[in-house]
Amino acid sequence: MFTPLYAERTPNESLRPWFLRVWGYRVGEDGELLAPPDGCTSLMVMVHPDLPGHLHTSGPWFKPPRLPVAPGTQVWGIRIQPHAAREVLSTEPEQLHDQLHSADRFLGAMAHRMAADIHAAVTIDDVMAALERHFARVVPRLPLPDQMSAEAIRRINQHEGVVELDQLAQEMDLVPRTIVNRFTKATGMHPRDFAMVRRAFYTCTGTLLGRTTWLSQLAERGETDHLDLVQEFLELTGRSPAEFVMLARGTTQDILRV
Repeated sequence: MFTPLYAERTPNESLRPWFLRVWGYRVGEDGELLAPPDGCTSLMVMVHPDLPGHLHTSGPWFKPPRLPVAPGTQVWGIRIQPHAAREVLSTEPEQLHDQLHSADRFLGAMAHRMAADIHAAVTIDDVMAALERHFARVVPRLPLPDQMSAEAIRRINQHEGVVELDQLAQEMDLVPRTIVNRFTKATGMHPRDFAMVRRAFYTCTGTLLGRTTWLSQLAERGETDHLDLVQEFLELTGRSPAEFVMLARGTTQDILRV
């Protein structure tokens, strides 16, 4: 019997300007992949006897992802910083939205070498080692991602996605148009859309960690408020609050960091 298991690790400091997290999810008996939308592109390998062990790019997703998983599939992922996909993959970030691509399209032969190492991983720390092994020599040659966008992302995260553009501009002492133009160029997303995804992300991860969120309150008490958030959540995840909470309660955490 396969028990759902989720784990995350933070890359070492030298990789953090470009990479956010290493994550893993083992799919349970229900065949459901519980991956909260996060506004990031992931490098991903799906390990299962019936699936090819290729390295893919996945997302960022603004609709429920359609990924080929089965009970027992081990999914390993490496989240690229939301504003660093251009630097890591040498492509326009909007070309990655809501799509699964073979990573050799962007990384060439290195994608096949990474796929082999990640496919052989037993633990999430093995995946971390693979990331460091393959990118330690690459990142010194990569341009740094846009730092204004990095600061906007930090502040959006600080507010857990509940922030308007005008407030963001005031906090950063910038004109809203400047933020929109640079953020959109760096991420392929309007700051408003990224904030929407992060609202869902923090609600999902809070629920996974057992904290009280509007999501868990709705699922437990059947409240009828937050209808706009419910609609937003359904569009991003394809699940109702009750469905997500049920899946979250059946998932074991191995160091989940938000």
